Amino acid sequence: FLMSADGWASIPERKRATGSAAIPPREQLSWPMAIVVASIVVFFAGFINWYYFDMLVAHHAMRSWQEVPAKILKDQLRTEHGSRGGTTRRATAQYTYEFGGQSYTGHRVTWDGGSDNMGSSQYNAFNELESHRRSGRPFRCFVNPEHPEQSILYRQLRPEILVLFSALELWLGLPLVMAIVRWLWSVGPKGLPLKSALALDATDAPTAEPWRGGAVRTTLFALAYNLLTIPLFMDLPEAAKGTFWPWVFAALLIGVGWVSVWLAVTEWRPPARRSPLEILPRSR
Repeated sequence: FLMSADGWASIPERKRATGSAAIPPREQLSWPMAIVVASIVVFFAGFINWYYFDMLVAHHAMRSWQEVPAKILKDQLRTEHGSRGGTTRRATAQYTYEFGGQSYTGHRVTWDGGSDNMGSSQYNAFNELESHRRSGRPFRCFVNPEHPEQSILYRQLRPEILVLFSALELWLGLPLVMAIVRWLWSVGPKGLPLKSALALDATDAPTAEPWRGGAVRTTLFALAYNLLTIPLFMDLPEAAKGTFWPWVFAALLIGVGWVSVWLAVTEWRPPARRSPLEILPRSR
C-alpha cells in the first residue's frame, strides 16, 4: 500500500527501458463489475468508520453526563448461542433514578448494548449489578442533563472494544478509504484501472519527478494514521485501568504509525540516479 512510484509503478517502465518481455496491458473492469466491487468496498469502509467514530463521539459526549444514584430492580446475564456453536453474553438491567425532582426508569447498561464473548466485562458487570440488587445499595448512574430520560450505567469504553476497533479502523478502514479516493481519481472513459487504483501507483501524466507521487500518498497516510491514534492516548488510560495487555496492542498500533512516518520521510529523498550495481568496478 505504501509503495512509491519507483516500486511497483516503475517496474513496467524499467522493463520497457531494458527491452525485456512485453508488458501485458493494464487490467480493466467493466462498469457493472466495478459498481459491485465499489459497493462492497464502500459498505465495509463506511461501516468500520461509522462504528469507530460513533463510539468515540458517544463516549466523549457521555463524559459531561451527571452522576446520580440508581436502584437496580432487575439484572440478568443473557446467553445467546450462535448457529455455528459460538456463545455470546450480555448483561442487562432495569433500574430507577431521580433527576430534577422526577423519577425515571432506565435499561441501558453499556454504550453498545450488544452481546459478545470478548473478555470478562459482561461477567463483571452482571456480578457487580447483582451484588447491588441483592444488598439494596444504590449504584451509580450517568444521566444526560439535556435529556434526563437518557441514562447509562457504564460509560467508560471497554479496552478490548477500543483496541479492536482502533485496529480495524487503522489497518482496514483507513486503507479502504484511501483506496476509494485513489480509485475515484483514476476513473477514466475506458473503464476503471483497478490494479492501478489498489496499488496506488504513479499517475500517467509525465512529470519531471514521478517519485513525488508516492511520497505525497505515503505522507498523507502517515498523517491520517497518526491522527487516528490520538483516541488511544486519550481513552485507553481510563479504559485499561488495572490491565496490561491493552497497552501491548496499543503499542503495536502506535508503532506502525511511527514506521509510517519514517517511510514518509524516506520517500521524500530523491532516488539514486544510478543503481548500486553500477558503482561496483566491472570485471575485465
